[in-house]
Amino acid sequence: MPNTYTQLHVQLIFAVKYRAALIESSWKNRLQQFITGIIQNNGHKMLQINNMPDHIHILIGQRPDQALSALIQNVKTESSIWVNEHKLSRAKFAWQEGYGAFSYSKSHVPDVIRYIQNQESHHRKQNFLDEYRSFLNAFEVEYDERYIFTATTYFTSLLGCKHQTFLRNEEYVYLFLLPSRRSYGTSNKTFLFIFYSL
Repeated sequence: MPNTYTQLHVQLIFAVKYRAALIESSWKNRLQQFITGIIQNNGHKMLQINNMPDHIHILIGQRPDQALSALIQNVKTESSIWVNEHKLSRAKFAWQEGYGAFSYSKSHVPDVIRYIQNQESHHRKQNFLDEYRSFLNAFEVEYDERYIFTATTYFTSLLGCKHQTFLRNEEYVYLFLLPSRRSYGTSNKTFLFIFYSL
């Protein structure tokens, strides 16, 4: 677009579907490179990218002639297909619906880059859901707590569970569920789900 000049810095945050800890260290760099290619092929500038096993942070310089929602949909769709075609994930891979997008002035970009680079150390102190809420609160974004994903609520509802045991250590959350007889035709099956807790 002639005579159009912009400087738009946006951090994108979204999670693996059900916040499952599926992104492994053995292929996280390949995923980041693939997503970087998608961002660049859409004409945007990749400033920083990093992920944890259950979510990802992307800082871009956005061009104004593509809707942010369209870009994110492209990133999610193409990267999910790529992960599944290459059989990188131990389970079918998909991203959670929705995303967070937060804009920054140029002076704040170096701090955001460092924040994204240091995700691993940051999440030794704060889990993803608390981090996500902190972004929403800091940017004064109104939200409904019911729609902030929690894996325990989802699987309890899905399986019609009558009992659950919830354990965690420094790295993982262990969720043991005993479905009702109505749900699975038997009450002697126990399901174990493991989530990344940092």
